[in-house]
Amino acid sequence: YEFIPDSGGPGRYRGGLGQEIQLTVRTDRPWMLSSMYDRTRFAPRGLFGGLEGARGEVVVSDGRRPHSKERLILQPGTEVILRLPGGGGYGDPFERDPELVRADVVDGYVSVEAARTAYGVVIDPATLEVDWEATRALRGGARPRPAAER
Repeated sequence: YEFIPDSGGPGRYRGGLGQEIQLTVRTDRPWMLSSMYDRTRFAPRGLFGGLEGARGEVVVSDGRRPHSKERLILQPGTEVILRLPGGGGYGDPFERDPELVRADVVDGYVSVEAARTAYGVVIDPATLEVDWEATRALRGGARPRPAAER
């Protein structure tokens, strides 16, 4: 069980992170699994300029990728990965405080690359400090647009 980096939709207020849950059937009898979550076909929308969060998915070790609301019968030894979707962001990502973006990078919620491309914040990968001059220059350019505007 873990959070999925870069799964929360970028925004002034970042969307919540998706989660990954890995299960293995370790009994000698089949399991029935019912996972009930949405946003596997369409990404969670952002609001007021926020960007979409990551879509969820179900991955079975036999290669199946069933719908997230499909009831599954899993044989012994079968492994399943449930990737729950992230939430959409709220507000313009370029308005998020660069120090909050930095904290998200330090905590492993946002990658250095996503900090730059989605939030317009340049983070030095060696020190994990904000490069303020590069951030100001980057934020003066084109901003990422929500899917509804593309």
